[in-house]
Amino acid sequence: MQIQINIKRTLLPVYLLFFFLNIIAQNDSSTVIVVKVIGLRNDNGSVGITLFNSAEGFPMDFNKAIRKKYIEIKNNTVETTFKDVPEGAYAIAVYHDEDNDRKMDTNFLGIPKEGTGSSNNPKPRMGPPVYTNCQFETKNSTSLIIIMKYLL
Repeated sequence: MQIQINIKRTLLPVYLLFFFLNIIAQNDSSTVIVVKVIGLRNDNGSVGITLFNSAEGFPMDFNKAIRKKYIEIKNNTVETTFKDVPEGAYAIAVYHDEDNDRKMDTNFLGIPKEGTGSSNNPKPRMGPPVYTNCQFETKNSTSLIIIMKYLL
């Protein structure tokens, strides 16, 4: 009788551990975001791709992005995948870093000399795109095609 009680006391924490780990695993709802950028004018340099989960810093402050990548261009196109992204609302900003200096080159008025784009491909307007116009919801797997635009 004493051995049976000790076994139950020993196994109870193990059962509880597995129970809580199972709950945590079920609530881990991460997704995959596949991004394809088309319309690049050449294969020079790379494309900077940034993932934002809020309007803060979007689209120009790459340090405020939750993830960022620089992808080599092949045949005027790039494609990349962001893995293990929690479900939620995001926006993506891209730019064609033609000289590979890891910064957006602009003219004296602040107009980008290099190509830019963002999720949902909003129509160009004065100033940078607005986060809410570029925002998308992600669940499981999301695929986006972003068209690079050149102003100069």
